Amino acid sequence: MGLYKNRNRGNRSYYSGHQKLNLIIKEGSGGKALKWMAVIASISALIISALAYVYSIESTKLSNRPYIVAPNLRQHFRFDLKNISESPNFDAIVKIQNVGQTPAFHLIIKSAINIYGKEFSSNPDFLDYPGKDIILPNGSYYNIELNNNREFNSQEIDDVREKKKFFYDYGELSYTDIFDDHHITKFCFRLEDSSIGEWNFYDKWNEMN
Repeated sequence: MGLYKNRNRGNRSYYSGHQKLNLIIKEGSGGKALKWMAVIASISALIISALAYVYSIESTKLSNRPYIVAPNLRQHFRFDLKNISESPNFDAIVKIQNVGQTPAFHLIIKSAINIYGKEFSSNPDFLDYPGKDIILPNGSYYNIELNNNREFNSQEIDDVREKKKFFYDYGELSYTDIFDDHHITKFCFRLEDSSIGEWNFYDKWNEMN
């Protein structure tokens, strides 16, 4: 590494690297460094402004988009698994509601009632619910009326009776917002006690983006 002699003293001491940098700036090379610093500062300011703009758009979307939720489920009638020997035929109503600030467009509903184990399936079977491109205004609700749609065999009923398996009422709601962004809400209820119609939220499938 090249070293600079100290011309201000009689001895032959040498400048350190840090002193050398200061000396270069003092001798006229500092202008280029300052220009580069100015360029970097300008680029940083542009990046910060762009990020702030994107954040402001996303914040506007979040505060003005629809949010569809499924707050509850109501069973039409109750049955006691202890007293049945064949597949129960029952209906249920899932209430979905738009709690956001703007309407939801192109609402498509997929839902079903089925039997699964203690852990809900990660890839459940769906039935397309009648009705496409439903518009759900903000503040309004829509009832999804479902029935089990298939016969359950005696072994499945026994498993439910012994709490090895459970009835699940689940669905997926697909819709778009006023910004034409796509959203999905998933809901799932598990029947804990058929005799009193006690359906509880099942947290591993209930989610909303």
